[in-house]
Amino acid sequence: MVVFILRLNGEHFMSSSATHYNVVQEKQMSVLHNPFSVQINQKEISSLSAGLHIAVSVSTETKVAVFWGVNIQAFQLELNRPAGKIASRLQSGETFEGHFVHKEGAEILAPADDVVQWHLICPSELVEDRLGESPRSMYPAVIVMLREDTDIPQNTTAIMLQLTVIHLKDSLCSLDSHIVYQFVKTNQNGIISLQPIFVSHDEETNIPADNQTLSSEISPKDGNETDLQENLNIHSEDCKGHQQNNDDYQQSDESCDIRGCCCVCQTLPVFYTLLPCRHACVCRSCVKLLDRCPICRGYIDSYFRVAGRNSASETELQSNQEENNMTRWQAFNNWFNDMFGFA
Repeated sequence: MVVFILRLNGEHFMSSSATHYNVVQEKQMSVLHNPFSVQINQKEISSLSAGLHIAVSVSTETKVAVFWGVNIQAFQLELNRPAGKIASRLQSGETFEGHFVHKEGAEILAPADDVVQWHLICPSELVEDRLGESPRSMYPAVIVMLREDTDIPQNTTAIMLQLTVIHLKDSLCSLDSHIVYQFVKTNQNGIISLQPIFVSHDEETNIPADNQTLSSEISPKDGNETDLQENLNIHSEDCKGHQQNNDDYQQSDESCDIRGCCCVCQTLPVFYTLLPCRHACVCRSCVKLLDRCPICRGYIDSYFRVAGRNSASETELQSNQEENNMTRWQAFNNWFNDMFGFA
């Protein structure tokens, strides 16, 4: 009887948090340089009546075209075309198959250190009644940026163009003006969705350090075209749905150096970004102890290293390997010794 009771207690001890070890694996990410940056100027009011205020910067000679009232289905078809085909269609004026309300004349931007501020007046043809009630069938504005330099070495992946979808506030759809999506296309015809990284000290960025993009590519050839279409259809469902607060989270057009301390130990610098929540909030020591994000409490599927962070030392890697290989009995033994002060 005594043995039976001890066994129950032993099972309880084994299942306690003291013997829990995280098995979430680090995701290896490739780094691409993104030569384009577009963001809404938060110092000005952007709306269908007041126009669109944007801040633009490029690191290579770029052609910029603005389309108003773009049909969502036409946008999906254009996005799934090869990068070279999109470029040639932009040159010939076939972009979106004419399924848009108005097009601004294309402009060539030269690379510069300064950010260019644009105020674009909405065309008179783009009115609220034409956009309609939700769910809508068109995007208010789409900005296409195409690099003029196409001399890319073979076997090298580079970003060739960027498409930015923007919502403009109006009386029928009262959400504040914001960027809905940003997609980039590579010379290998991969599609990359730019996603913001939420930093633990209330900053946000969707472009890592030195205008680099942590790449997670989507290729229509791999059968992901349906998933992409489902993602794009989110905007057409409900204008009163969830929206990110642009006052709380600002996109950065400069070098996005993620600073700040780990929100768990409050000592070591932030080293990892957690997935799928994209909170950059933990150091490389604390991440081993977590299975939930300390910010949103969501489960951690994987994590990736913040761009620019140095690799862990050989000693740390060896120590991590030894800890991961620890048996259940060894973990219990360590807990027991710590509990009764034998260590």
